[in-house]
Amino acid sequence: MASNAAFLMAQTLEEHGAMSLVVAREVEGFLFRPGVTARARYTAIVFLNQLTLSHRPADKAVAARLIAAYFSVFKQLIKENEAEDKKAGSPGAHIPDVDARLASAILTGVRRAFPYVEEQV
Repeated sequence: MASNAAFLMAQTLEEHGAMSLVVAREVEGFLFRPGVTARARYTAIVFLNQLTLSHRPADKAVAARLIAAYFSVFKQLIKENEAEDKKAGSPGAHIPDVDARLASAILTGVRRAFPYVEEQV
């Protein structure tokens, strides 16, 4: 279901490229809804990775929003894993077990979007 939605959103963006910021904002909202499965979260991150970016001012705003979303998702993953560790009774002395595919997709997204973010002085 999530992959079909991603496909349809990609088709929409091909026809209406100026909607990138709106679509990115809505996908970001989806990522932080309660009850989103790990697979749906992964599909959403991969979709965001595939957004076409350029050095236009509108795309710079999209890139900044994407980077903020990627780091927020990563923080959420760490918190979820720490909560699971506490439930299991194991202390936080080890590295959190984050889904490697999702972490890789997040890093790929940051790497792709970073060159388009306007420099902060």
